[in-house]
Formats: sequence, C-alpha cells, structure tokens
Amino acid sequence: MPDDGTWIVRFGDKHWTEHVKKAAHGFKFNATLKPRLDVEVEDWHAAQPDQKPRTVIIEESGPDTTGLGPPLSIGYDFNDESPKDPAD
Repeated sequence: MPDDGTWIVRFGDKHWTEHVKKAAHGFKFNATLKPRLDVEVEDWHAAQPDQKPRTVIIEESGPDTTGLGPPLSIGYDFNDESPKDPAD
C-alpha cells in the first residue's frame, strides 16, 4: 500500500449498496419535503374559514358634549360559530 493511502474499515452486516440506497432515499426525501409541505400549507390555508371581522360603527344621536362630535361606538362582528361571551 502507498504511504499516502488510508485503510477503510467498515463494520456491520449490510452490503455497501444498502448504504447507498439509504443515502439516496434520504436525499430524495429531503429534496422533495419542502415542496410537499408548501402544498399542504397552502391547502390548509385555503380550507380555513374567513376570519376577517366586519367593522360595526354605531353613531348615536345625542348632544356634542366634548366638541368632537356626537357619541360614536366602534365594534367588530366576527363571523364565526364560536360561543358568544355571556357578559355581552
């Protein structure tokens, strides 16, 4: 053996081609993981209901006591089926 050579010793009962196949499978899995996850995330977002609240502005009639205009109430109407707060 030449002076700059290195001995490679492998322990185990698997054939070297099994290691190559496992490495190729891992490489393919990691290479295709991000596109598959991106598709699943987009599908999940598309399946979610629209959670954008609707702004409700209530202008109450009354005297202008502050100089800023009549009393005004602003709230949000969430369009979901969640149970309502009993305090409301």
